[in-house]
Amino acid sequence: MAASDSEKYLRYLLLLGEGGLLVLRGIVLKEASKRRQSLHAILENNRAMLSSKISNQQQCRHIFPTASSVDADLSTWDINLLGIVIIHVFGNTLDQREVNGVKEIHDSRVDISENESCMCLVEMEYRKKRLQLSLTLLNLAAETDFNTHYMCLEIISTSGAAPYSIHALLQKLADLREFQSEMIETLYTQLDMVIKEEDCMNADSSNERDSDGNIFTHTLGERMTALHTERWYFGPLTREETNEIFDHVDTDGIFLIRDCQSNPGNLVLSVKEAGKVSQYFIRREPVDGHIKFHIGEGDKSYDSVADIVDFYSTHYLNKTTLTKPATRQKFVTKSDFEGNNPKDLSFKKGDILEIISKEEDRWWYARDSDGRIGIVPVLYLTHLQDGEASGQKEKPAVAPKPRKETARDASPPLSVPKRLPSKAIVTKTRISNPYDETQLTLHKGDIVVVTKMFANGQWLGECRGKTGMFPFRRVTFLDDM
Repeated sequence: MAASDSEKYLRYLLLLGEGGLLVLRGIVLKEASKRRQSLHAILENNRAMLSSKISNQQQCRHIFPTASSVDADLSTWDINLLGIVIIHVFGNTLDQREVNGVKEIHDSRVDISENESCMCLVEMEYRKKRLQLSLTLLNLAAETDFNTHYMCLEIISTSGAAPYSIHALLQKLADLREFQSEMIETLYTQLDMVIKEEDCMNADSSNERDSDGNIFTHTLGERMTALHTERWYFGPLTREETNEIFDHVDTDGIFLIRDCQSNPGNLVLSVKEAGKVSQYFIRREPVDGHIKFHIGEGDKSYDSVADIVDFYSTHYLNKTTLTKPATRQKFVTKSDFEGNNPKDLSFKKGDILEIISKEEDRWWYARDSDGRIGIVPVLYLTHLQDGEASGQKEKPAVAPKPRKETARDASPPLSVPKRLPSKAIVTKTRISNPYDETQLTLHKGDIVVVTKMFANGQWLGECRGKTGMFPFRRVTFLDDM
């Protein structure tokens, strides 16, 4: 099996697993809230029927753990169990399109179980199955809530475009716990040669190894940029890792900027705002030979990311200004390290380092107590225990009076067609990520047939024979002209 075909198969599994669990859990929570009962009570009222539908006793225990449970733990439910509950308990309150979507996800998961030996997807089959699954997930997510829909978009983009190795994809699938351990073990066995080839390719640049035989080299110095010197830049964090950083932050305005995992090359501003973590997309655009930066869907451009931070330190994003960078993780060194490369950060045993970004499994960017920045080996570090400021909550900050306008406006324009589909003209060119088949590339003057409008400002449409997502601010309906 070709490595590229193996990778496509694993990426499809990841989209099905992550996206399916997210959306189906969202539907269960939405439908349960409509009935104004706890999920446990709803399930108990349908115990006899569900027991007859579920043959697996382990799944029954996930639904009915104990007689005294206040609510069921959705995190233990797999796609099969979620599908059964949705169809047989909540099916009568769903419209037919939702029912069909749930059945499609459920059937796709069953098909994987019944064909575990077929671990290959060629290019055309992958594109077709991925696009169909993505549209199904988006349509179902749009009926739940904004956060589920936003996370669904990120899962679709990340599973298709993030630079995962075969080994990393297998690890993510194992962590997901949707697929049985026997299947994961089979995948590891079948793809063992591919994984070894990846390791050899990664090791070709150097033969340096530590005493345990681990590859001991890196190329991070070549990727170091001015961003790594900024206190607010955290590198390639995932959305989940970002939320963990903000778990102990109560004050609005605490922020960080991270690499965008779903759209490589761009950035995301994450900020505590109105008690929640808001995410603002920062995109790079070449203008007259120079790189400009835009935040959200706004037209205002900035010469650097630092200019964006400076501007919103005195202007409101939506409900807050930027007041202070988030607290970084700190590690203590276990032994001396003398760097071999010019951009390595040498240190002594017992030094405390502040982690700037975790770019690779074995090498991170860090800052020492003297403010020096460089690259350090992870094997030499151990997490600093409680007692440092990283576990303390932030102090309140005084912010200026809110302005009426906001940095991003996720709401669609007031003037929309009464019926869809409807034609619109592209008013501003938009080049999408070439590795994300769910996004549309638009050129000024193109005609787009808008078929679906989502609350977060991302619309679904058809243009030049292709179907995909695009931001609403790039088009104007022909009826409005």
